[in-house]
Amino acid sequence: MDVDEGAIARAKDGVYGEKQLVNVSERLRRRYFRRTEDGNYEVSQEVRDMVSFRRANLLTFPFPRNQHLVLCRNVVIYFSAGTKRKLYEKFFGCLAPGGFLVVGTTEQIFDYAAIGFRQEGSFLYRKPAEDESDIKSFRSGGVAHEAGQGNRIPRQNRK
Repeated sequence: MDVDEGAIARAKDGVYGEKQLVNVSERLRRRYFRRTEDGNYEVSQEVRDMVSFRRANLLTFPFPRNQHLVLCRNVVIYFSAGTKRKLYEKFFGCLAPGGFLVVGTTEQIFDYAAIGFRQEGSFLYRKPAEDESDIKSFRSGGVAHEAGQGNRIPRQNRK
C-alpha cells in the first residue's frame, strides 16, 4: 500500500537492478527472479501472484488479518506520536501470531511491549506466537535464515 501511484506502479513492475539485489544470494535470484534482456532482474510470476498493490490511507484502510509480514518503512516519521501508536496497534492486530513488523531505521518503536510486540532487532518486531516452538522452527530453517548471513539478527540482540 502506498499513497503514491508512481511508487505502486514501480512496485508492480517488480524490476530491480543488479545493485538493488547485491545482498540476495545467487540461489534466491535463480529461484525468484528472471534476468531481463537489459540485465535487470524481474520478480517471478509465482511471487507476483502472492502480492497485491493498492493505494490506501493506512489510518482508515481495514488491514487483512493473519499477515506473516508487514513492511512499513519511512512512513510513520510524518505522523504524530498518537497517530503512530494507532498505526502500530493496527499492524499488531493484522499480524498472525509469530508475524513480523519491519520499520525504517528512523522509526524505532519505543513502547513496543505496551502494544504487545517483542523486539527481535533494532527495527524488527514480532507478535508473540501462541506456541513459541513455531518461532524456533522458523528461525532454524525459514525465510529469515535463507535471506543471508548479513540479514541475520545476532542472538544477543534478541529479546
